[in-house]
Amino acid sequence: MTLTPESAALLLPEGTRLVHIGPPKTGTTTLQSAFHAARTAIAAEGVRYGGNARQPVKPVLAVTGRPAPLSGVPPPITTWQRLVREVDRAREPRAVISSEFFADAQPEAIQTIVRDLGGVRVHIAITLRPLARILPSQWQQYVQSGMRASYDTWLDEMFNKPNTKLVPTFWQRHRHDRLVARWAEVVGPQNVTVVVLDEGDHAMVLRTFETLLGLSTGILVADEDLENRSMTFAEAEVVRAFNIAFREEGLGTPLH
Repeated sequence: MTLTPESAALLLPEGTRLVHIGPPKTGTTTLQSAFHAARTAIAAEGVRYGGNARQPVKPVLAVTGRPAPLSGVPPPITTWQRLVREVDRAREPRAVISSEFFADAQPEAIQTIVRDLGGVRVHIAITLRPLARILPSQWQQYVQSGMRASYDTWLDEMFNKPNTKLVPTFWQRHRHDRLVARWAEVVGPQNVTVVVLDEGDHAMVLRTFETLLGLSTGILVADEDLENRSMTFAEAEVVRAFNIAFREEGLGTPLH
Protein backbone atom coordinates (compact mmCIF):
# COMPACT_ATOMS: atom_id res chain seq x y z
CA MET A 1 0.00 0.00 0.00
CA THR A 2 1.11 3.59 -0.62
CA LEU A 3 1.53 5.41 2.67
CA THR A 4 0.32 8.95 3.11
CA PRO A 5 1.48 10.91 6.17
CA GLU A 6 -1.89 10.17 7.79
CA SER A 7 -1.76 6.41 7.13
CA ALA A 8 1.89 6.20 8.15
CA ALA A 9 0.95 7.65 11.53
CA LEU A 10 -1.65 4.90 12.06
CA LEU A 11 0.39 1.94 10.78
CA LEU A 12 1.26 -0.45 13.60
CA PRO A 13 4.79 -1.89 13.69
CA GLU A 14 5.57 -5.46 12.69
CA GLY A 15 5.15 -7.83 15.62
CA THR A 16 1.95 -6.13 16.80
CA ARG A 17 -0.97 -8.19 18.09
CA LEU A 18 -4.01 -6.01 17.41
CA VAL A 19 -6.89 -6.88 19.75
CA HIS A 20 -10.27 -5.45 18.74
CA ILE A 21 -12.57 -5.53 21.77
CA GLY A 22 -15.81 -4.18 20.33
CA PRO A 23 -18.00 -3.37 22.22
CA PRO A 24 -21.20 -4.88 20.74
CA LYS A 25 -23.27 -2.92 18.22
CA THR A 26 -20.30 -0.95 16.92
CA GLY A 27 -19.76 -2.57 13.53
CA THR A 28 -18.23 -5.75 14.95
CA THR A 29 -20.15 -8.15 12.68
CA THR A 30 -19.15 -6.23 9.56
CA LEU A 31 -15.51 -6.10 10.58
CA GLN A 32 -15.25 -9.72 11.70
CA SER A 33 -16.97 -11.14 8.62
CA ALA A 34 -14.67 -9.08 6.38
CA PHE A 35 -11.55 -10.36 8.13
CA HIS A 36 -12.84 -13.95 8.11
CA ALA A 37 -13.63 -13.87 4.39
CA ALA A 38 -10.24 -12.35 3.54
CA ARG A 39 -8.07 -14.72 5.61
CA THR A 40 -6.01 -15.97 2.69
CA ALA A 41 -5.63 -12.55 1.09
CA ILE A 42 -4.54 -10.77 4.26
CA ALA A 43 -2.16 -13.60 5.18
CA ALA A 44 -0.41 -12.97 1.85
CA GLU A 45 0.03 -9.36 3.01
CA GLY A 46 1.44 -10.36 6.38
CA VAL A 47 -1.60 -10.40 8.69
CA ARG A 48 -2.95 -13.41 10.61
CA TYR A 49 -6.62 -13.32 11.67
CA GLY A 50 -6.75 -15.33 14.89
CA GLY A 51 -9.06 -18.31 15.29
CA ASN A 52 -10.88 -20.34 12.67
CA ALA A 53 -14.32 -18.75 12.84
CA ARG A 54 -15.68 -15.26 12.33
CA GLN A 55 -14.74 -14.51 15.92
CA PRO A 56 -13.16 -16.70 18.64
CA VAL A 57 -16.13 -16.76 21.00
CA LYS A 58 -15.15 -19.71 23.22
CA PRO A 59 -11.53 -18.64 23.76
CA VAL A 60 -12.57 -15.13 24.75
CA LEU A 61 -15.36 -16.33 27.05
CA ALA A 62 -12.81 -18.64 28.66
CA VAL A 63 -10.21 -15.97 29.40
CA THR A 64 -12.80 -13.43 30.56
CA GLY A 65 -14.56 -15.99 32.76
CA ARG A 66 -17.92 -15.41 31.10
CA PRO A 67 -20.44 -18.27 30.80
CA ALA A 68 -21.21 -19.85 27.46
CA PRO A 69 -24.85 -19.25 26.40
CA LEU A 70 -26.07 -22.85 26.54
CA SER A 71 -23.95 -24.48 29.24
CA GLY A 72 -24.01 -21.53 31.63
CA VAL A 73 -20.33 -22.07 32.51
CA PRO A 74 -17.16 -20.62 30.96
CA PRO A 75 -15.45 -22.76 28.30
CA PRO A 76 -12.19 -24.42 29.40
CA ILE A 77 -9.19 -22.10 29.51
CA THR A 78 -7.41 -24.47 27.11
CA THR A 79 -9.47 -22.94 24.29
CA TRP A 80 -7.84 -19.57 25.00
CA GLN A 81 -4.41 -21.15 25.32
CA ARG A 82 -4.78 -22.74 21.87
CA LEU A 83 -5.59 -19.35 20.36
CA VAL A 84 -2.53 -17.82 22.02
CA ARG A 85 -0.33 -20.61 20.65
CA GLU A 86 -1.74 -20.03 17.17
CA VAL A 87 -0.83 -16.35 17.31
CA ASP A 88 2.61 -17.12 18.79
CA ARG A 89 3.40 -19.55 15.97
CA ALA A 90 2.04 -17.38 13.17
CA ARG A 91 4.55 -16.56 10.45
CA GLU A 92 2.77 -13.35 9.54
CA PRO A 93 4.41 -10.26 11.09
CA ARG A 94 1.10 -8.87 12.37
CA ALA A 95 -1.92 -10.57 13.96
CA VAL A 96 -5.44 -9.43 14.79
CA ILE A 97 -8.05 -10.92 17.12
CA SER A 98 -11.57 -9.49 17.19
CA SER A 99 -14.36 -10.23 19.66
CA GLU A 100 -16.87 -7.95 21.34
CA PHE A 101 -16.77 -10.30 24.35
CA PHE A 102 -13.40 -8.80 25.26
CA ALA A 103 -15.42 -5.76 26.39
CA ASP A 104 -16.70 -7.83 29.34
CA ALA A 105 -13.19 -8.36 30.72
CA GLN A 106 -12.52 -7.26 34.27
CA PRO A 107 -9.10 -5.72 35.09
CA GLU A 108 -7.54 -9.04 36.14
CA ALA A 109 -8.66 -10.71 32.91
CA ILE A 110 -7.34 -7.76 30.88
CA GLN A 111 -3.93 -8.24 32.46
CA THR A 112 -4.01 -11.95 31.58
CA ILE A 113 -5.04 -11.26 27.98
CA VAL A 114 -2.31 -8.68 27.46
CA ARG A 115 0.37 -10.79 29.15
CA ASP A 116 -0.53 -13.94 27.20
CA LEU A 117 -0.50 -12.10 23.86
CA GLY A 118 2.91 -10.58 24.34
CA GLY A 119 2.62 -7.59 26.65
CA VAL A 120 4.26 -4.66 24.86
CA ARG A 121 3.33 -6.16 21.48
CA VAL A 122 -0.41 -5.71 22.16
CA HIS A 123 -2.36 -2.80 20.69
CA ILE A 124 -6.05 -2.36 21.53
CA ALA A 125 -8.65 -1.17 19.03
CA ILE A 126 -12.06 -0.02 20.26
CA THR A 127 -14.91 0.82 17.89
CA LEU A 128 -17.53 3.25 19.18
CA ARG A 129 -20.77 4.85 18.07
CA PRO A 130 -23.19 7.22 19.84
CA LEU A 131 -25.03 5.66 22.76
CA ALA A 132 -28.35 6.91 21.36
CA ARG A 133 -27.89 4.54 18.42
CA ILE A 134 -26.68 1.64 20.55
CA LEU A 135 -29.58 1.64 23.04
CA PRO A 136 -32.46 0.49 20.78
CA SER A 137 -30.24 -1.95 18.92
CA GLN A 138 -28.93 -3.49 22.14
CA TRP A 139 -32.44 -3.82 23.61
CA GLN A 140 -33.54 -5.66 20.49
CA GLN A 141 -30.56 -8.00 20.82
CA TYR A 142 -31.52 -8.79 24.40
CA VAL A 143 -35.10 -9.45 23.31
CA GLN A 144 -33.83 -11.87 20.68
CA SER A 145 -32.00 -13.65 23.51
CA GLY A 146 -35.18 -14.01 25.55
CA MET A 147 -35.66 -10.79 27.52
CA ARG A 148 -39.29 -9.86 28.25
CA ALA A 149 -38.93 -6.24 29.41
CA SER A 150 -40.39 -3.49 27.22
CA TYR A 151 -38.09 -0.83 25.80
CA ASP A 152 -39.39 1.80 28.25
CA THR A 153 -38.94 -0.56 31.21
CA TRP A 154 -35.46 -1.49 30.08
CA LEU A 155 -34.40 2.15 29.66
CA ASP A 156 -35.72 2.96 33.13
CA GLU A 157 -33.74 0.07 34.60
CA MET A 158 -30.55 1.06 32.78
CA PHE A 159 -30.59 4.75 33.67
CA ASN A 160 -32.41 4.91 37.00
CA LYS A 161 -31.50 1.67 38.78
CA PRO A 162 -27.71 1.35 38.88
CA ASN A 163 -27.81 -2.02 40.66
CA THR A 164 -30.31 -3.60 38.28
CA LYS A 165 -29.89 -7.30 37.54
CA LEU A 166 -31.87 -7.06 34.31
CA VAL A 167 -28.74 -6.67 32.13
CA PRO A 168 -25.82 -6.25 34.55
CA THR A 169 -23.19 -6.22 31.78
CA PHE A 170 -24.63 -3.31 29.79
CA TRP A 171 -22.69 -0.49 31.41
CA GLN A 172 -19.60 -2.69 31.72
CA ARG A 173 -19.61 -2.62 27.92
CA HIS A 174 -21.10 0.78 27.19
CA ARG A 175 -19.65 3.22 29.69
CA HIS A 176 -17.19 3.85 26.91
CA ASP A 177 -15.00 6.21 28.90
CA ARG A 178 -14.44 3.54 31.53
CA LEU A 179 -14.02 0.81 28.93
CA VAL A 180 -11.21 2.72 27.24
CA ALA A 181 -9.64 3.57 30.60
CA ARG A 182 -9.61 -0.06 31.80
CA TRP A 183 -7.61 -1.22 28.81
CA ALA A 184 -5.41 1.88 28.60
CA GLU A 185 -4.41 1.37 32.22
CA VAL A 186 -2.87 -1.98 31.27
CA VAL A 187 -1.38 -1.31 27.82
CA GLY A 188 -0.85 2.45 28.07
CA PRO A 189 -2.91 5.10 26.23
CA GLN A 190 -0.37 5.17 23.40
CA ASN A 191 -1.34 1.56 22.63
CA VAL A 192 -5.08 2.18 22.30
CA THR A 193 -6.82 3.31 19.11
CA VAL A 194 -10.45 4.41 19.30
CA VAL A 195 -12.36 4.31 16.00
CA VAL A 196 -15.61 6.30 16.02
CA LEU A 197 -17.95 4.96 13.34
CA ASP A 198 -19.10 7.26 10.56
CA GLU A 199 -22.82 6.57 10.10
CA GLY A 200 -22.61 8.04 6.61
CA ASP A 201 -19.71 5.82 5.51
CA HIS A 202 -20.08 2.21 6.60
CA ALA A 203 -16.80 1.24 4.90
CA MET A 204 -14.79 3.68 7.00
CA VAL A 205 -14.17 1.14 9.76
CA LEU A 206 -12.79 -1.35 7.22
CA ARG A 207 -10.47 1.23 5.68
CA THR A 208 -9.21 2.22 9.13
CA PHE A 209 -8.28 -1.34 10.07
CA GLU A 210 -6.59 -1.81 6.70
CA THR A 211 -4.47 1.24 7.48
CA LEU A 212 -3.61 0.05 10.99
CA LEU A 213 -2.39 -3.29 9.62
CA GLY A 214 -0.72 -2.10 6.43
CA LEU A 215 -3.23 -3.88 4.17
CA SER A 216 -4.18 -2.93 0.63
CA THR A 217 -7.13 -0.58 0.41
CA GLY A 218 -10.28 -2.54 -0.36
CA ILE A 219 -9.01 -5.95 0.70
CA LEU A 220 -11.63 -6.02 3.48
CA VAL A 221 -15.12 -6.17 2.00
CA ALA A 222 -18.40 -6.00 3.91
CA ASP A 223 -20.61 -9.07 3.46
CA GLU A 224 -24.08 -7.62 2.94
CA ASP A 225 -25.66 -11.04 3.55
CA LEU A 226 -24.24 -11.08 7.08
CA GLU A 227 -25.15 -7.51 7.98
CA ASN A 228 -26.48 -7.48 11.53
CA ARG A 229 -29.73 -5.66 10.73
CA SER A 230 -31.69 -4.36 13.68
CA MET A 231 -35.32 -5.41 13.94
CA THR A 232 -38.09 -2.88 13.57
CA PHE A 233 -39.90 -2.00 16.78
CA ALA A 234 -42.92 -4.03 15.65
CA GLU A 235 -40.74 -7.08 14.98
CA ALA A 236 -39.11 -6.75 18.39
CA GLU A 237 -42.50 -6.54 20.08
CA VAL A 238 -43.61 -9.77 18.36
CA VAL A 239 -40.49 -11.54 19.64
CA ARG A 240 -41.00 -10.08 23.12
CA ALA A 241 -44.60 -11.35 23.18
CA PHE A 242 -43.28 -14.78 22.22
CA ASN A 243 -40.74 -14.60 25.07
CA ILE A 244 -43.50 -13.84 27.57
CA ALA A 245 -45.67 -16.72 26.33
CA PHE A 246 -42.65 -19.04 26.22
CA ARG A 247 -41.78 -18.32 29.85
CA GLU A 248 -45.41 -18.70 30.94
CA GLU A 249 -45.37 -22.21 29.50
CA GLY A 250 -42.40 -23.03 31.71
CA LEU A 251 -40.10 -23.94 28.83
CA GLY A 252 -36.36 -23.87 29.46
CA THR A 253 -33.75 -21.42 28.17
CA PRO A 254 -31.85 -23.99 26.03
CA LEU A 255 -35.05 -24.70 24.07
CA HIS A 256 -35.54 -20.97 23.44
